[in-house]
Amino acid sequence: MSRFHYRLKNRLMILMIFVCFIAQARVVKMASPAEKISAEFTIESDGTIFYAVNNGDDEFISKSILGVKIEGKDCFEHHILLHVDSTTVDATWQPVLGQESKIRNHYREYIFHLCDLKDKDLHYKVIFRLFDDGIGFRYEFPTQDKLTHFTLEDELTQFVLNKDFMAYWLPGDYEAHSYDYRITRVSQINSHFSGNGASNGNNGSDGNTVQTPLLLKSPSGLYVNIHEAALIDYPGMNLQVDPTALKLKVNLISDAVGNKAYLQTPFATPWRTIIASKKATDILGSRLVLNLNKEPEKLDYSWIKPMKAIGLWREMRLGQTTWSYSDNRNVALNANYLPSLKPNGRHGANDTNVEKYVDFAVANGFDGVLIEGWNLGWEDWYGHWKERVFDFVTPYPDFNVKTLSEYAHSANIHLIMHHETAGSVTEYERSLDTALAFMRQFGFPMAQTGYVGQIIPRGEHSLGQWMTNHFSRTADKFMGEKLLWSPSGIGRPTGLSRTYPNLLCEEIVAEKPYSKDDYGAGPVFQTILPFIKSVGGPVSYPSGLLQPVRDESGDWDIHTTLAQQLALFVTLYSPFRLAGDLPENYEHFKDAFRFIKEVPMDWSQTIYLDALPGEYLYVARKEKNGNRWYVGAITGETARTASISLKFLDSGKKYKATIYADASGAHFKTNPTAYKLAEILVDNHSKIPLFLAPGGGAAISLSYASAAEVKRLPKLSEAFLKSWKRK
Repeated sequence: MSRFHYRLKNRLMILMIFVCFIAQARVVKMASPAEKISAEFTIESDGTIFYAVNNGDDEFISKSILGVKIEGKDCFEHHILLHVDSTTVDATWQPVLGQESKIRNHYREYIFHLCDLKDKDLHYKVIFRLFDDGIGFRYEFPTQDKLTHFTLEDELTQFVLNKDFMAYWLPGDYEAHSYDYRITRVSQINSHFSGNGASNGNNGSDGNTVQTPLLLKSPSGLYVNIHEAALIDYPGMNLQVDPTALKLKVNLISDAVGNKAYLQTPFATPWRTIIASKKATDILGSRLVLNLNKEPEKLDYSWIKPMKAIGLWREMRLGQTTWSYSDNRNVALNANYLPSLKPNGRHGANDTNVEKYVDFAVANGFDGVLIEGWNLGWEDWYGHWKERVFDFVTPYPDFNVKTLSEYAHSANIHLIMHHETAGSVTEYERSLDTALAFMRQFGFPMAQTGYVGQIIPRGEHSLGQWMTNHFSRTADKFMGEKLLWSPSGIGRPTGLSRTYPNLLCEEIVAEKPYSKDDYGAGPVFQTILPFIKSVGGPVSYPSGLLQPVRDESGDWDIHTTLAQQLALFVTLYSPFRLAGDLPENYEHFKDAFRFIKEVPMDWSQTIYLDALPGEYLYVARKEKNGNRWYVGAITGETARTASISLKFLDSGKKYKATIYADASGAHFKTNPTAYKLAEILVDNHSKIPLFLAPGGGAAISLSYASAAEVKRLPKLSEAFLKSWKRK
């Protein structure tokens, strides 16, 4: 499915790399293909190794330690540099699903072959790849007699900042990922706080740490994103912050006994990634993390399709129905489970209700219906750290799986399974073969797997080595059965959607888990999220929530305007999206709902028009295999007017622009559902001014105008704009 056009130039090291000697230190200079990014690898006279990174003339990562520490071995503290290899690669690949139809993978690679100073039979490599928008580097341990199986005690990698950057950060909680972003100087980072998010209990955080991806902005305006790529068979990375020295050190998530990783040669660690640009939109448009992942196997992936779904999720959150069939809160998965259940009469995943959602999906062009609460186990599923929680093949008595699957298939609608684990991952793995066979038997093409709860094996964490291996094993299992998969609740993708195209997205939790009182973080969150989570691949959470409800304090439970909920389908990329509101709310806002029905999930081109993290984000995308464009514009808590230039449209063509925007007086706190619509005639010379209310946004669809529409539609004139502004 991929076409690669390689331009590889292997040159003599003496011609490729400029090596100089300063005192007794050896410095190897590296550069990206267009020399926008440069770096230095330094081995000091005592054999310690360092690196530094420049964007143009701006050294933003100062001299920083490299290396690893192996338990029980006195090695790799001091090195000998044996030799350096270099290669240039220029390739193009086609993602199965994505933000564009082709991705260029252009870099210079430098491989530093090192051995231990005291024992030259112990050796490893440090591999750098320099792209024009950043770098990736990793450690690779080849097969060798004196190093076969080993335990990694620590990774020494540092990122030493040359200035006190502004940081957009989440605390380094090993379990919870549902915090609001905090914006402070690096010198002010203090992750020792509580009450700003949700934890699954023992968060295991270690010191003053922050999660990756981490977004930074220098005083001179340089944006930097620090993350990792290709996280396989290795623990996830947090960053330990030294706010005084402005130093960030890799902090690997340990296992139940305190170890970091159990490795066997040959082995390569994940890539440590640094994306850098003076333009915020370049961070959004970088595909560096995806490029550092392995290409998928050469198979037929025509069965992988984007998926837009409706689901029962919202009614359950609001307390209208329940995930559980019974109100019994002390049950066990044994022969007495079903006889012990007294129906509560409020179970959501019942035949009649699911058929209603299927009918709605058919009538409105959706691909599927996401079903939560269909299977045994929801009565006492959360907070008990019990191992046997869910049965992944046995439905509740009021969910007739055969009848419902036939009903959905007859209407060409997919039922999407929700596999909640409650953190009991061992039980899920034991059940997975049977669960996937069940899905194949009844024609369910996709499952969303949840990890809400403390992890079992007990003492493991959601991004420890055991769990990263679980994610790889599960992606492999789903791929082998030609099934689509979306893990939910972790949301720190590292580009594995390239290797596993069936990994549609990682759902993030931006809320108090399963609380009916609050959904989502504030509007600032929406403008930061794509700069951070999305650099590693598609992420999603329910959007299209058009009708908020009042919580117990009287505030709205949705923290954006209706128009921003539409725009999120464009500003946040994912090939799987759940339109999260109730069907009756979509019926109430039929004209606004039209955008949700029409917007595609797969794109041939993406243009980030303008962006400022924490403030605003404007994105244009072109549908794959078509001519329509879609624009999403969102703002944080500050109202603003966006001027959207349509110069990306085809020259010489007239387009019908359908605009969904905040009405006068809209505000995410006081008037979130005030919106307005208009249809106008535009071309590639047009600029559309859009008023974005606090917490607001706008969505635009653009299609070729018919001859009748060219005659009928108003032009983008001063008179139209005055009338439009008053609405």
